[in-house]
Amino acid sequence: MWKNGLIYAQDSRNIQNSGCVDSNMTLSQTQANEFLESLESCTMLGVPKSWKDLKWGYREHAVMKVNPFWLQPKFQTWCSKPRNTLRFVKGSYQNRSQIKSFCLDFIKLMEDARVPLLWALKPNSCEQSNGFSPERVLSYLIVQALTISLKQEKASGISERQAAQIRGKFQDASTLTDYIDLLCFSISISRLPEVCILIDVHLLNTRQQGSREHVDLMNALSIAQSRLHDDGCRTVVKTLLVSYGGIMFNEHASSDVMNNVILAGSNRHEKGKPVHRRREVGRLVSSHFSGFGRARR
Repeated sequence: MWKNGLIYAQDSRNIQNSGCVDSNMTLSQTQANEFLESLESCTMLGVPKSWKDLKWGYREHAVMKVNPFWLQPKFQTWCSKPRNTLRFVKGSYQNRSQIKSFCLDFIKLMEDARVPLLWALKPNSCEQSNGFSPERVLSYLIVQALTISLKQEKASGISERQAAQIRGKFQDASTLTDYIDLLCFSISISRLPEVCILIDVHLLNTRQQGSREHVDLMNALSIAQSRLHDDGCRTVVKTLLVSYGGIMFNEHASSDVMNNVILAGSNRHEKGKPVHRRREVGRLVSSHFSGFGRARR
């Protein structure tokens, strides 16, 4: 017992102090768990790890119908193109329950398709009334991405030295650029064919008139996607930002931004019986996502 305790203490010391590390050995399971816990303790975001903890009044069930914007061309393009893409699903306070159901259905569908999903949604019980910064939201995604990388059955893993360096950079990060760098690294080491990202912009401080934090986050994720592509990363990253109220964009928003916005609540996409819509979403998910989440050999 004493020996095991000594080994664990040494593991902890190595990960938390890069100056003590001179080993390129892959992290053990104990080290990996301690490494992830140390990063998670730094985020302090308080976002649920399970959709069941969101308390959105949603009962687990099979996806019985398609929300109208599942069938919109912009969303289908987002799903089908084998390249990094980003879309913003914009709803309203009146259809917020529909937007929330879409998010939870999406989580379930990605789980069924075995596609790794990084997500951050605001629970009803969230105590942070002023919202979080884009940097803090990115920090939460970074921890999720590293968790996925280290939990893969055939993961190559990271070394003790890398873990210590990542932890040091994570603790010292203060700008969006710092967090973009860490997110790109965390995704690139996963060697996954595809990763999806789902973010509720109401985690951010969007209540103030003229707030641009949602635009800053959108731009940061777009930069990360471009950088991954330019660096030769083969992982396709598809991002959805969702909103169900508040002023997200105004008439001064650039055309580049508005071209990526999917407006929820268009009745013309609700045509067709429920069985037809169920068949459509099944086709969409199976053709574009099914099996893509497995790691490359």
